[in-house]
Amino acid sequence: MKVFIKIEDNDIVFCKNEFEHYFEFLDNYVKNKKILELDSELLKNETLFKEKIDSLISNKKITKAIIKNFQICDISLQIIKYIKSINFIYFEYEKEINYSTSYSILENKNIKEINCYSLPDIMIQKFENIKVNTRCEYLFISDVMNDNNIDTYSKIYNKEEIVIKRNFRNIDTKELNYFFQINKNLKLIKIYNYNYDLLVDLLNLLKENKIINKKIEIYESEETIKQLLKDSRKFDKLQKKYNNIIKIKYSDDYKEKNKLKEVNIFLLRTIALVGIIFVISTFIFSEYSQFKSNQKINNELEEIEQIVSNYDNNKTIETIDETQVLDEVDKKENNPYYMEYSNVYNELKKKNSDTVGLLKVNNTNINYPVVQYKDNEYYLQHSYSKNYNIAGWIFADYRNNLDNLDKNNIIYGHSISKDGLMFGSLKNVLSKDWYSNKENLIINLNIKGKDTKWQIFSIYTINTTSDYLKVNFDSDTSFLDFINLIKNRSINDFGVQVNENDKILTLSTCYINSDQRLVVHAKKIN
Repeated sequence: MKVFIKIEDNDIVFCKNEFEHYFEFLDNYVKNKKILELDSELLKNETLFKEKIDSLISNKKITKAIIKNFQICDISLQIIKYIKSINFIYFEYEKEINYSTSYSILENKNIKEINCYSLPDIMIQKFENIKVNTRCEYLFISDVMNDNNIDTYSKIYNKEEIVIKRNFRNIDTKELNYFFQINKNLKLIKIYNYNYDLLVDLLNLLKENKIINKKIEIYESEETIKQLLKDSRKFDKLQKKYNNIIKIKYSDDYKEKNKLKEVNIFLLRTIALVGIIFVISTFIFSEYSQFKSNQKINNELEEIEQIVSNYDNNKTIETIDETQVLDEVDKKENNPYYMEYSNVYNELKKKNSDTVGLLKVNNTNINYPVVQYKDNEYYLQHSYSKNYNIAGWIFADYRNNLDNLDKNNIIYGHSISKDGLMFGSLKNVLSKDWYSNKENLIINLNIKGKDTKWQIFSIYTINTTSDYLKVNFDSDTSFLDFINLIKNRSINDFGVQVNENDKILTLSTCYINSDQRLVVHAKKIN
């Protein structure tokens, strides 16, 4: 089998030898080497074959091949496979491409597009990476197929968007259903002259063919806008039910008429977005500030712990009196909170001159030096090192005289829930498991180097009030009335008697929010 090859611009044309007359002035073309004659035998001599092809092409970048006769199709495809720049093949003859030819095309990885009369239906689905255009026309009589100029199999298969302009007739439904069964590339459906029944019919057709995640654009018009806006409230449900995306496309006239409304909506959305960003930013900043504050507090606590550990109950007691040594050892064994507080206090006093003692509450994180300032504001925002810190510190009420002790001696602290710093772990006292343990009900407060113990008799939460913050009282009666008031608030009856001669300790902190307080009262027992 012979084949004539001709170069026209950037196209290479293949024609069988019976059609020499097809090329005008053939002899002249041959003499001028613009036409190459090849046969299947020559293809066996690869070196000579390539030499002739290279000479014909003459460094041209050939991108398109035209095959005029089906008889020379196979030999033409062999030659095309050698010319790497060819990415498009046009089969000019009006005959269906057979299976053998189809597979030859698929083997050539350079081909991106073909145009042919027709292709076996089953084969077109194998051309996933090659665009196929067929010329064999299908006779469709439905409006929807005619509106979309769908008249060949390749158009059915390759169509990426379709237009729906009118309600479906039976033939529309039938042919559109056929389209959905074959098409593999649909991305968009445009609906004009909208009505709700048309939309539902379309969605049902998509569902029947298991088509999801397609975009449906509904184009607004003056005649449909009222109904469209009314029905749009149902679109969210339809989208969820059918798993497809429904969007309204407004006309320029509508946008112009509703520009102010759109601007207002945009402003509201912008304000809302700015508000959300502000809230998130504030939250992040607050969390970061809290984190940094807690980090600094923990560093200070490590320093304090080092000072305390230098005088813990493992330190040797220097004395020459054997009896005193035995007494001191016995004192340590029976009091787990014993330490040389006077030395600890003196060392802490060097670090912070406002230090007045140390406070420990069992089974909480509360084991801190206590400070006292000339007001109750400073240590709300300053740490033990007197640096600014939103976590603050544990401090005694400035009105209290801790040398002689008042009737009500008050200690404050922030409730830092993260890491349980300051009075953040005081909420443990509200647990029945905690207050059922008798050892937890004794608070240790070392005041200026002197160890004191206090027995809890009332625990409660309350809305912000100052009635439990009295320091001294006019009479014993007013003091006992006060005791009855705070005992009646307690979440548990601890069976502790408090009389007019007693002195009490009050721990106060925030609970849940700034509008509530968690309060603990204990009487001095040692």
